[in-house]
Amino acid sequence: MLPMKILKKNALFIVGFIILTSIFAYLRYSVSTPNDQLGRSRSKSIDLAGEYLQKQMLPSGKFIYWVDPNKERRLANKYNILRHMGSLYSLKMLEDFRPGSVDMKSVKKSLLYIKKVAFSPVEKTMMGVWSSEELSGCKGMPDQIKLGAAGLVLVGMCGNYNLIKEEVPLSELEAIGDFIIFMQKDDGGFYSKYLKGPGPDASWVSLYYQGEAVFGLVELYKLTKKKKYLDSAIKAMTFLYNSRKDINPGKVPADYWALIATDKILKVSPNIDPELKKKLLDHGDQVIQSILLSRVVNHELPIGIGAFHYWGKTTPTATRMEGLTAFYPYIRDTKLKAAADFLVRAQVIDGPYAGGWTRAVIKLEGEGADVKNHNRRRQEIRIDYVQHALSALIEVEKLNI
Repeated sequence: MLPMKILKKNALFIVGFIILTSIFAYLRYSVSTPNDQLGRSRSKSIDLAGEYLQKQMLPSGKFIYWVDPNKERRLANKYNILRHMGSLYSLKMLEDFRPGSVDMKSVKKSLLYIKKVAFSPVEKTMMGVWSSEELSGCKGMPDQIKLGAAGLVLVGMCGNYNLIKEEVPLSELEAIGDFIIFMQKDDGGFYSKYLKGPGPDASWVSLYYQGEAVFGLVELYKLTKKKKYLDSAIKAMTFLYNSRKDINPGKVPADYWALIATDKILKVSPNIDPELKKKLLDHGDQVIQSILLSRVVNHELPIGIGAFHYWGKTTPTATRMEGLTAFYPYIRDTKLKAAADFLVRAQVIDGPYAGGWTRAVIKLEGEGADVKNHNRRRQEIRIDYVQHALSALIEVEKLNI
């Protein structure tokens, strides 16, 4: 039998070790979230988010792009057409889901704001959605058309065409669709940008612009019934299948816009060729499997469970949820509830920013550049953070998961 003195010494060591371990875990990840009420409903979160986005709409139709409760941080005067149109897309979703909850007169004004500041002809017969230095706030940036902006403008304006048909001729939207087709390569892929002067720019490729462009083309097809727009969309998704079919599971990017776009194609193509449908679904399955690998199943902090990023980033979770819900009719994922619960917990629920989502809900300890940048930005609230979370929660509610 060990002497009592040695037992006491060992017991003190064990207790001390447990205390130090607990302190280290707390210091490494400390929570910074205004909402830790696990029982709050998704329905209430949806209401708050819709109210937040509508409060950010200025009389001009422009949004207050981002805010930061940390008053010591000065935000740059940046603006992004894609995030503007994405916010209108989620508000349209909310109005369809809960009629009467959105001021559609303000939505109309916001749609026409983009026509006023961004529409300008390109290549004589086509219409461009231009991002300028003045609008974007990016000093020295050449005037350019982002493929994704053209796609999301079509999504927003086609989906709300009854509001704007007196101010936006259908021919203008067709001219944007024709521009997207013009940007398509022979293999089905797209140029991501068009620069004023040089034209299509192959120096940079966006992951998400292709899916956004396809979504826009499908919406234009629904409005016009012109097959060239649907044919271009299918050609683009076939390109994605061909370019990713031999990539190992987990290595395919989490291209949630491609999942949304695929679902849109299938819904308007009841007589699609079975072999083509299989390719589109196989590609979607690849993306889904990659997304599921990023799910946080266990976390040191309850706030992080269900997220798709260990540092508690909200938008990676919301966007992946959008992809999963879009493909739910084809590949069911039963764990969406945990992700939705994470978003509900992460939402700001009171004060001037009620209804918003901060960039992340966990503060990290450390000295690395990534850690410092994360902590510096974690409290910012941008309209796209809110838009994606709102869209994701609406889709989960519609599925009754």
